[in-house]
Amino acid sequence: MLRFLRQRLGTLPALTEAQVKGLTEAQIEPLSDLLLTLTSPDEVATWLTEVETAEGFVGLRAQVLAQLRQRLGVLSPQHKQHLLNLSIDQLHRLAEVSLTFENIQALEAWFGQTPTG
Repeated sequence: MLRFLRQRLGTLPALTEAQVKGLTEAQIEPLSDLLLTLTSPDEVATWLTEVETAEGFVGLRAQVLAQLRQRLGVLSPQHKQHLLNLSIDQLHRLAEVSLTFENIQALEAWFGQTPTG
């Protein structure tokens, strides 16, 4: 999908690429349907934001997701599901400690140590 988006729109922002890489197969299909109508990387970013909002990534949850992507790159659907299962207090703690994460394994270790409801 990234190759097609790059061919159509040129260079994509790193955040957009990370978001596309983290899409599930079910999410890629509607994006592929839009491929011929997209005219800018901003339209892709808007569509991705709408998808994440529909998943429940709003407010603090969306901020933490963006922070983790910026720090670690691609987050898998499983990582995103963990984020959705965290309480607000846990999200605040994650926002603080994630600044020290050097790789995705650090995030996974944190998830392993953090029970969710």
